[in-house]
Amino acid sequence: MFKNILLLNTNGEPKEILKKLEVFQPDFLGGYTGMLSHLALLQEKGFGRISPEKVASMGSCLDRKLREFIEKAFNADVFEVYGSTESGPVAFECEFGNLHINGDMVYLETLGEKAGRVRVTKLYGEGTPMLRYDGMNDIVKLNEKNCGCGIEGKVIEKIYSRENLSIFRRDGGVLTDSVFAKIFSPLIYKLKTTKVKATKVIQHSLDKIEVKVIIDEKEDDVDEEEILSEIEDNLKRILGDVEINIKKVKRLSKRTPMVTSRVNRNGFSRLFYL
Repeated sequence: MFKNILLLNTNGEPKEILKKLEVFQPDFLGGYTGMLSHLALLQEKGFGRISPEKVASMGSCLDRKLREFIEKAFNADVFEVYGSTESGPVAFECEFGNLHINGDMVYLETLGEKAGRVRVTKLYGEGTPMLRYDGMNDIVKLNEKNCGCGIEGKVIEKIYSRENLSIFRRDGGVLTDSVFAKIFSPLIYKLKTTKVKATKVIQHSLDKIEVKVIIDEKEDDVDEEEILSEIEDNLKRILGDVEINIKKVKRLSKRTPMVTSRVNRNGFSRLFYL
């Protein structure tokens, strides 16, 4: 029976997706963080109304303030789910805010004592075995923690996200997706705009950052200069005194990563994740 399940394309038009959800009226809503934030903003602006009891966010790091914005828009609890296409479900957030590893489905370890590249061994399924697979390229921090929910075992203390989508700070700080969430999420919960359709960050050197931005010309809710200024201010707050060039472009290549650094990571005496 799939009459009580509605599957929608996460790359679809948010307004159309919200219309379909409004007819369906889900009790549970799960999806990528970016789409959930767009739907929350549309609901706040009066384009539709759904009332899920629970919302599951996945696919990218969830900024604390963005979480609060989504919870307020839907009047629902938001929790995170961590996994991948290759490994399946890896961890889930309980009511006490801890990301518990699905220990009966995967075995998780990291290369590093505190935070490191994740390796996952899949404990179920048929066909090709997955043993200590590190192709997810994610940096996570594991910990042992007694949780009030009663689940024992390791938890993921923090997900930094993709190691290969990082830029570097002069002091050795590594900016991963968890930091970029704090840079771009304010466009949603602070400026209340979805005019930015896509971005690409290129680090030419430790002193020079280039950001390419696609702006939706059809939206006129916020001035473009205010959007670009917000991005620049957020970058400088984290990177410090660096040259930041923000360019508005018509299109971005999907063949190259959304974050690229031309800085040699081997040139640092030490690296740490922000």
